[in-house]
Amino acid sequence: MAIAYSSAVGSYVFDGDKLIAKVEFNIDQSMEFAKALVEGKDIEPELRLRKTYNATKATEKDIPRIRELLSSNNYIKQLAKINLQLTADKLRNSVTTDMLIINAINNIEELTKISNTLAKRVREWYALHLPEACELIDDNVGFIKAISKKTKHDLMRELGIKESIGAKFEKKDLQPILSLAETILDLLDEKRRMEMYLEEIMVAYCRNMTAVTGSLISAKLIREAGSLERLAKTTSSTIQMLGAEKALFRHLKNKKALPPKHGHIINHPIMLRSKKKDKGRIARFIADKLSLAAKLDYFKGEFLGDKLRKEMEEKFQ
Repeated sequence: MAIAYSSAVGSYVFDGDKLIAKVEFNIDQSMEFAKALVEGKDIEPELRLRKTYNATKATEKDIPRIRELLSSNNYIKQLAKINLQLTADKLRNSVTTDMLIINAINNIEELTKISNTLAKRVREWYALHLPEACELIDDNVGFIKAISKKTKHDLMRELGIKESIGAKFEKKDLQPILSLAETILDLLDEKRRMEMYLEEIMVAYCRNMTAVTGSLISAKLIREAGSLERLAKTTSSTIQMLGAEKALFRHLKNKKALPPKHGHIINHPIMLRSKKKDKGRIARFIADKLSLAAKLDYFKGEFLGDKLRKEMEEKFQ
């Protein structure tokens, strides 16, 4: 009795140990049919061969012998080539929106850290030239912009500095400081572009969460959970604590250290303007809304983000 067998290389019909018919695939067909075979589906070339040669589908018992009969150098090389292509295809398709979000928020945090570190260096350096300006301008971005665009004389006039105890810098001494300041401004521009990119992804991917807490906090929560799917399946009490892992471990190691009450949620605008005694209660409420929002986003439910945000604002205005 004839037996039909298919692999990613082609479809074959055997009568005993004799190969009586075959249909070999090109690379596109191999990719298409290999996926169907993995899922246990019948493919069209084999169905045609079965009909033509009145063949039956190979059983688990038949397969080892058939593979032995097909083990020519050419077949093995072709199968290895297709398997390599399938692996590459799986890797390409494994890149998810969650990964893009996680990398974007990581990049934003790195840019923030680097620009803050460099701004501190510039402050220390420029303080040798005009220390009074460093004391009077608290905001790092404002300070960097000010020294980039204005001379020492202009800054002294605008800030009301009558006399400075700073050293007089020659142009060659001042230039490296200004160059570093320009680099910081470029980094801040890149950070803004990255935040706009993240906002665009978040609104499309998880608009309910973004409406409830904004793109930055929502992205951090997805990162801590590992994916939107995992976040949607996480309890609200766990969501409340995401981002506070270090503080939690400190508490577990040393019971004298107070346990954390909230993680990334602490940066929510409602939390920032609330009194310390109310933060725990508010964090629980926000976590509840976030839990619902994450489920709506993952399971493609309706958009209730604005309604959830309004409920939060009205309750804690």
